[in-house]
Amino acid sequence: MSVLLDNPSAPNPTDQRHDLVVSPQVQAFCRAHQIEAAVHATLELAQRMLPPGSQTRLELEGDGESEQVWLVVQLVVNAPQSSAFDVFDGFVDKWIDAIPIAAQHRIRLTYSAR
Repeated sequence: MSVLLDNPSAPNPTDQRHDLVVSPQVQAFCRAHQIEAAVHATLELAQRMLPPGSQTRLELEGDGESEQVWLVVQLVVNAPQSSAFDVFDGFVDKWIDAIPIAAQHRIRLTYSAR
């Protein structure tokens, strides 16, 4: 996979092995909250665990009431709905063990079947 950046000269929490567009806002959020390594590890884990043809998307989401913002990692699993949850569940189990708890508080995981 390869990274497609909005601004190729901007620092990026990912690397060129991911097929992903990373917005400048996501990059700034990752830098500001020092979660670049956690995002990189998350993307590496997704690359290893998700079936071929799956996608990963990064976006920011906020809670209007509390003004909290977090990074949403959306996994689009290339599998029928009946097995996509099992893939996601296995991913979450490994992710919890691999990602520091401080970073987990800034990252939300979601999935959908393709």
